[in-house]
Amino acid sequence: MDFTWMLWLPLLLLFLSTAVGAIVKNRSRDDCLKKFQGSFVFIKTEDGRWFWGELNVFATCLELRFRLEAGHIGPAKRSYVFYEPELQTITSLIRPIPREPTEHFIRWQNEIDSLLERTWWERTLRHGRNLLNILRDAFSQSIGLLVGLVKTKQKIGAVPALDQRGSEFGKHLLAVVPNAYEPILEKYLGHEVIIQSLKPGLLPEQAAILEEYTEKFILLRDAPAPADLPTAPALPARCHFDAVHARRVAVIRHLGQGTRRVPAPIEPAPRSPATGPAPSPH
Repeated sequence: MDFTWMLWLPLLLLFLSTAVGAIVKNRSRDDCLKKFQGSFVFIKTEDGRWFWGELNVFATCLELRFRLEAGHIGPAKRSYVFYEPELQTITSLIRPIPREPTEHFIRWQNEIDSLLERTWWERTLRHGRNLLNILRDAFSQSIGLLVGLVKTKQKIGAVPALDQRGSEFGKHLLAVVPNAYEPILEKYLGHEVIIQSLKPGLLPEQAAILEEYTEKFILLRDAPAPADLPTAPALPARCHFDAVHARRVAVIRHLGQGTRRVPAPIEPAPRSPATGPAPSPH
């Protein structure tokens, strides 16, 4: 029996560690980006170009699906894919607020109300996640220690790298929990904040409600539209949006209060290009 464990336990840990790691990697998506899954969005890149369409979020890329014009004839580009290196060029994702008083707008308003007044259970879950993030390394090392104890009990101490495999398995399990944690941003969640651009002229100072943040992005609700947003049918010059900004180009600088002015929200219906993204308006 001892010889059987010596043979199969390392192989089992290797298989579990590899399988769990592959599943987590293939299914993990940025917590900010996945909030816009299936929504119509505008995407802006660092070179000033705009893209728009229905967003699909994957672990290693983003896909925009275009809306073809009625009566289109001939070949057409139906989508645009941002692969991993191109994701680093994205500065903002802008999602229009749904039209009032539709079911989508009511759902959006309920999300805002829930964000502004989180329940005791939601706060408890958030505190638990933050505690897990703080003690992440301790938990992963504990699993390695547990494997070490099993080695002692089962007399398989001669098996090489078994402790290391146990630690890797623990890290893969913990990878399902978002690992970004900043005390000041935790304090600002559900509050109005003022965001500033880290690069001159890239993003105007604006007020919005902070919903979420990750290592790469921040998610804001009820933010004003960018001045250079592409012109589109049924889209007025001034209206509000939900927005995701890359943290490499924008920072939350102030806590705000009473600076937002919410106009009647609408849902734009821009005509996505049949042959590709929109050119830069500059």
